[in-house]
Amino acid sequence: MYTIRGLACILAVYMTSQANAAIIADNGPVPEGSVPWACDSGPNVDCGGTGNWTIYDDFVISGSHTITGFDWIDWFSRGAPSDYIATNWSIFNADPFTAYSIFSGTVTAALSPTGVTNQFRFEIDSLSIALDSGVYWLGINNVVVNGAITTMAYVPQGSAIIPLSRISDGGAHQTVMRDRAFRVFGDSQSVPEPGTLAVLGFALAGFRMLRRRSGR
Repeated sequence: MYTIRGLACILAVYMTSQANAAIIADNGPVPEGSVPWACDSGPNVDCGGTGNWTIYDDFVISGSHTITGFDWIDWFSRGAPSDYIATNWSIFNADPFTAYSIFSGTVTAALSPTGVTNQFRFEIDSLSIALDSGVYWLGINNVVVNGAITTMAYVPQGSAIIPLSRISDGGAHQTVMRDRAFRVFGDSQSVPEPGTLAVLGFALAGFRMLRRRSGR
């Protein structure tokens, strides 16, 4: 017979199993032939402006999710992965040129080569950010040393520049850019199915019976 502790464990396992990690936003892969386009690192005066560039791009969330991380593709146009220190990231719920970030942090991403010369996938995980349905913006700025430069990978739309992302040096230099290639990962906060709700109801009823028998 189940004990109260045993039934509590069943419920805990159920609640944990509902968190299903998934790609919840995909802004597109880096197509063959894509080239380094714009700086997303600093400080480096060779990028122009203050030399401390951040790239922002929007993504759409359908349903409630807990964001666990994101990844993107960058080139080392100068320097190497050993010159990479960390990434400043930020999330906005409105245009980042006019709004304040609702979440932000600094973390060192895991880098892995893609097979293209000087191109690497940057991946950040272990985050826990609750977001509801809506349009959000992700900002990325890589901290590098020794004069290194990282540049964004973009999703080209023919030969035209489609103004679907933003880039800023934090000062007067701001512009619109091509769409950035990145993915957002998260755990879906799903609603239990009717059959599962019945199991939970049975477990809760068991709780009540055991509490009566124990006189608690």
